[in-house]
Amino acid sequence: MRTRGVVVTSLIVLALWACSDGNSRDVSELAPSELANGKGGDDSRTGSTPKPGIIADGVAEDSDPMTHINYLATDEMRGRNAPSADFDKAATYVTDLVKRYGLTGPNPGDSNGAYAQSFQLGALAADLTPEGKRAAHVHSLDTSDPKSFGNSQFEHGFYIDPKSSSPEASALAGRSDAVLAGNTHNVLALLEGTGAKKSEVVVAMAHLDHIGVNSSGAVYNGADDNASGSSVLLSLVPLLAQAKSNGELNRSILFIWTAAEEDGLVGSKYFVDHPIANIGLSQITGVVNMDMVARWDDQRISVIDTKSDGSTSYLSALLTQANNALPDPFDRVNHDIAAYARRQDGASFYDKNEDVLFVFEGLSNPAGGGDLNADYHATTDDVSKIISENGGNKPRRVRDLLNATIKLASNADIPSGPVCTGTSYTGTLSGTGAQARKPSDTGYESTVSGTHGAKLAGPGGADFDLDLEKWNGTAWARVARSESSTSNETISYPGTAGKYRWRVFSYSGSGDYTLCTQKP
Repeated sequence: MRTRGVVVTSLIVLALWACSDGNSRDVSELAPSELANGKGGDDSRTGSTPKPGIIADGVAEDSDPMTHINYLATDEMRGRNAPSADFDKAATYVTDLVKRYGLTGPNPGDSNGAYAQSFQLGALAADLTPEGKRAAHVHSLDTSDPKSFGNSQFEHGFYIDPKSSSPEASALAGRSDAVLAGNTHNVLALLEGTGAKKSEVVVAMAHLDHIGVNSSGAVYNGADDNASGSSVLLSLVPLLAQAKSNGELNRSILFIWTAAEEDGLVGSKYFVDHPIANIGLSQITGVVNMDMVARWDDQRISVIDTKSDGSTSYLSALLTQANNALPDPFDRVNHDIAAYARRQDGASFYDKNEDVLFVFEGLSNPAGGGDLNADYHATTDDVSKIISENGGNKPRRVRDLLNATIKLASNADIPSGPVCTGTSYTGTLSGTGAQARKPSDTGYESTVSGTHGAKLAGPGGADFDLDLEKWNGTAWARVARSESSTSNETISYPGTAGKYRWRVFSYSGSGDYTLCTQKP
């Protein structure tokens, strides 16, 4: 039965939904080349033959996005809902490929291995069936504003972290209807650069999950959403690995296939709130996110290339440069998707003041713009739609564009460390237990509600933490904390009017730091 009134911190595990109907053919053992050639599936799913000369010899199948779309979007994958055994099968497929090309797992010690970032997915009890399964995903399609998905706190899902001091965790603590829906994980893989800036990271990402199977057993294959983006990302692995071997990558590339995007960008939110060891947010110099990139003709692409403050990201110029250098550039680079900026994983990075380039082709008008296309979150989102529109060449062309863009970002001359548009402080901590409060012990006054943000960049090899404290009338109380295993921390806190101060603390080590802060 559905259990109501279970608090988050109890972490009672509910039964997960069924992951197999017992009759589907298991294609997990088929090689990518077999799937690309139609074995285990309908020949109409394969797409046209890749154009010669684009893909490196010996890795043509792995470098073709259609190879991977044909695998991830089969009925046998049962919609890749996270968490489920079906999503885990997709995650294993991704992990096997990145290992094959020598990428490293950047998160050692994770319970699911170094290529995983595991988290607990929460849900509200009302969203679960009596058997403990999550109800069918409808997102915001049945509301007056379909663009609002992900903007409402706890819409469909959230991560559970009993140790978190985030505003979301504080809000959850007061709810008796929040329960644990299951455990899942992001897939991470690091391709280390070979240049002087290899400690800096360009993130390339896509969400791997989709919405599973409905109560009637119909599978939501999600060929476009987002087998396409996940597959373009997979196809970039051998190409960028070759670029590394050619000495063409100065910065490192961190590949991320997120989980539970369909539950409200949960996997990406977890990533930015829990930086992995040795890769703090201050080391990220740019983010390229791809979602629903396979539809319509192969001469158009839609992007968001502005930052959360409305300024233009440096990635915009790189995309233009990359497109112009293609043998057959995209004729139309549309800027028609701004209304959907908050509905994609890049929004989690926007909130941390990162530069994000979002590539998306999910709108209904082939000439650009419109509403979400008619196959969005429908059982008709299948490979055949991609083939009928562009023969499978659209995701290949997106691969070529982003391959060039990411290589440019890996070598671009851009500012390192935090770019501060607010108030910046510097200082030195001398040894474990040392601390400093900024701007002073007495703090600063905020007369309006809004976001208090800070980005700490400290010395390598040290572990500095960052707190935001608020005066409650009698004492200072911590309201937010960032405490990764590095000295690079980020806080974004929606606060009310009052008096605040920042606290930089050395958990271990010594050295200089820079603290960039903003207030409402």
